[in-house]
Amino acid sequence: MALLDPARSDSPTAPASVAVLVFIHEGSALRDALEAVERQVYEPEVVLVVGGAIPDGQETPPGWVANLAEAQELLDDSITDVWLLHDDSIPRPDALGALLREGRRAEADLVGSKILVAGRPGRLESVGLATDVFEVPASGLDSDEVDQEQYDVLRDVAFVAGSSILMRRSMLDRVGGADPLLEPVTAAVDLCQRVRLAGGRVVVVPSAEVLHDGTCAAESKPWRLEAGRLRAMLKAYSPLTLAWVVPFNFVLGLLEAIVSPFYGRWRLFAFLRAWVWNIWRLPSTLAARRKVVRSAGDDELFRFQVRGSARLTRFWQRVAESMARLASSEQARSLGRVVESGQDTVRRPVVASLLAGVAFAVFASRELWLNGIAAAGNALSPPRSVSDAVQAYAGGWNPADLGSPEPLRPVIGLVSLVQTVLLGRASLTMAVLLVGGAVAGVVGMSRLLGPFGVRPAARYGAGILLIAGPAVRVFAGDGLWTGLVAMALLPWILAVVMHRRSTRAAIASAGLLTALAAALSPAFLLLPTVVALVWSLVQRGNPARLLGRTLAAAGLAIPALLPWIGTIDEFGFLVRSGPDFFWSPSMWVVVATASVAGAVMAAGSDAMHRLAGWGALLAAGGALLARTGSFGWGTEAGSAGMAAAGLGIAIIAGSGLEAGAGAFQQAGAPRYLLLGAAGFAVALLVGTTTLALPGRLGFPSTGLTETLVFTSEATPGRALLLGDEQPMPGGGHRLTDTLAFRVVSTPEPSMTEAWTTPPLAGEIALEEALMDALSGGGFRLGEQLADFGIGWIVTFGEDPALSALDAQLDLIPLAIPDVSAYQVEPAAPRAIDNTGTEWLKVGTTYVGPGGERTVRLAENADVRWGSEWEQAGWQNLVTEASGMIEFGPIATLRRAALVGLVWSGLLVVGAAAFREERA
Repeated sequence: MALLDPARSDSPTAPASVAVLVFIHEGSALRDALEAVERQVYEPEVVLVVGGAIPDGQETPPGWVANLAEAQELLDDSITDVWLLHDDSIPRPDALGALLREGRRAEADLVGSKILVAGRPGRLESVGLATDVFEVPASGLDSDEVDQEQYDVLRDVAFVAGSSILMRRSMLDRVGGADPLLEPVTAAVDLCQRVRLAGGRVVVVPSAEVLHDGTCAAESKPWRLEAGRLRAMLKAYSPLTLAWVVPFNFVLGLLEAIVSPFYGRWRLFAFLRAWVWNIWRLPSTLAARRKVVRSAGDDELFRFQVRGSARLTRFWQRVAESMARLASSEQARSLGRVVESGQDTVRRPVVASLLAGVAFAVFASRELWLNGIAAAGNALSPPRSVSDAVQAYAGGWNPADLGSPEPLRPVIGLVSLVQTVLLGRASLTMAVLLVGGAVAGVVGMSRLLGPFGVRPAARYGAGILLIAGPAVRVFAGDGLWTGLVAMALLPWILAVVMHRRSTRAAIASAGLLTALAAALSPAFLLLPTVVALVWSLVQRGNPARLLGRTLAAAGLAIPALLPWIGTIDEFGFLVRSGPDFFWSPSMWVVVATASVAGAVMAAGSDAMHRLAGWGALLAAGGALLARTGSFGWGTEAGSAGMAAAGLGIAIIAGSGLEAGAGAFQQAGAPRYLLLGAAGFAVALLVGTTTLALPGRLGFPSTGLTETLVFTSEATPGRALLLGDEQPMPGGGHRLTDTLAFRVVSTPEPSMTEAWTTPPLAGEIALEEALMDALSGGGFRLGEQLADFGIGWIVTFGEDPALSALDAQLDLIPLAIPDVSAYQVEPAAPRAIDNTGTEWLKVGTTYVGPGGERTVRLAENADVRWGSEWEQAGWQNLVTEASGMIEFGPIATLRRAALVGLVWSGLLVVGAAAFREERA
């Protein structure tokens, strides 16, 4: 043992006898570590080598023991401190003395060292670390930060690196050493937390320097890190903290696993393996938890944790880095490094343009975060219960109008998935989809136009015009949010199929993106192929490769749309459904767009000439398709045409801005033509400010929910929308050329009712009753409507036929500002039993009193409503004793939904597995 000379700077303030335990990880640096221990100025009493496998060619070192427990048994009672070292750690000669001296001065029970990177002089690895509540380390160091003694202050920390830890012998005996099931990082976190819970103090001593070559990092695989963090939480936190930390940790991990393929990583298997590992070892974890000594509570741990979530911050940093890489063919730096590297980097055109484009998208949609989206058109709120939506989607009852066994559209499955990730927050779900779509549209246009030689400012300007131009005004004005988000995915699909070198990678990624777009709007299943076909008309070369890719992607996307796509037997209804789409663009937009396209095609370079021609064909063809309402075509065809027109206008603007930037390389008339083209393109961009300023992406601030607010104090039921089809969600069923009707739930219809289905017996019977009343054939329409569970009528428009409602004896006109409405005088329950008791609809189930009763359900007749069922006209009579009636799922559709889900997962795996950088 070393002589304790008080005059020596490396001596502790009290006598100490130290044992050094060198833990074998990789083993190749063991000899160097032992030699460094021998060089210590403060000599240890004993040195033991613990665990691991001795590398081939090396003899078993003296003092080798199998594990920490055996090492502790060999230690003499005189040992006061134990130094735990990794075999890849090389301590400076004065490191042990500094640990003892400063640890005694601080009265600390666990002391850590300053860790420097071996082989890179002066590079810091850690000087004590913090964690967040999810046990994610936060070092606070910059990348490759040099040690300039800026952290040389003894201080309390959440944990210290396990490469070098000095513990008092009494504390080691009390809490034990590092958990052998954990990799080095989380093992250190876990050990330090147990010391703090036992009432000990954890400090870092910067004067105790250790060089670390990092060979132990090979054990820190992503799944082991994830598994270790969870095990450490389960051991340390109180049950109250675990009740919220563990679910939040699961959701954050799942979100990262889902999104990670898009920023170049694959986290799903690591996430699943970590949770399976913990479930399998839960008995071991609980046994270890019972051994934790608790003299302090969770507050002692929280004191040294960073605010917020380091994990979430790191996740967003990775997403930001991915956006920077995807935004340009140049090698853009991560957004985090952009900020760190100062103004010169921010001023780089690609970075400045990216930030401006994303900032515009967020600014133009800011109100959606605060106030949500109004219920207009198809933009109804997702159901409050995700499980109800999933059950309805997977072979359950479609609640649109008077109900139907028709499958819900694939968008319900997509929205339910997003809503699940967002913990069921319906309004947040819509905001995330719309704001995410806006940002994706801006970046997607840059990704599409970049390889054509369009500069960053021009291509991001085109992206802004895509998500805030004429197409978005139409989509938002009609509440067609699905068309808007699908349009934002369109440039991504085209960029993949046009610019990827590997056909396999292109088809895999395009298949996933096409499935997402088609889930939102079915016409987008074939729209990318049509747009690619138009490109083949202006490019030179064989179009077969491009068209083959888009068609293959569409084929891959089809199974993801099950069960809905497998049950379409009335294709004509799909084409005709929804309000008539008839786009009437302003003359200013037509003139400006045509001027830009004409000037670039006349005087631009060959590349810009082809781009402008492509955009002109898309804009013209899309505009024609968006005016097909006069032919009886409905929303789907119009949405596809509007998206094509919006994409075409954005491409034209991008080519015009790029051509204008190079105008001064021309002479004479061509120069002025190109400058004029750029001027008109800028004018189109300026026009987007009128949409951006209100902050709602053009969506109205009020809608059907506000219209039906007068029904909120009554028992939930049904309302009949009658008159002009345009304000009705998903359109309506036609009575005449100018009149339509639609049945919705009150007080607030959900997204599952946003699209009509082919009329069944109930809708046909309702149509006959309405035609009879509106033609003057009867005066008791309220009595008939009550049989359909309809308690209110809301009318739209000024059609003369609506005046017949005033003549009905059992309809009560309501004096409501800005709304023309009537209340049905007779009681109008959706479900009533043979004792006259009304049953309430809760989610997808009807609930009433117990005891055997026969219930009339005002839903379209279907035998799956009950085991004791009979049809009564268009309705159901169900005999039930349990007090609950629910629709029995259609087994084939449920299996098809499962196939669709599995196939979607395979598309994600394929897109991740076959990723490739752009040419």
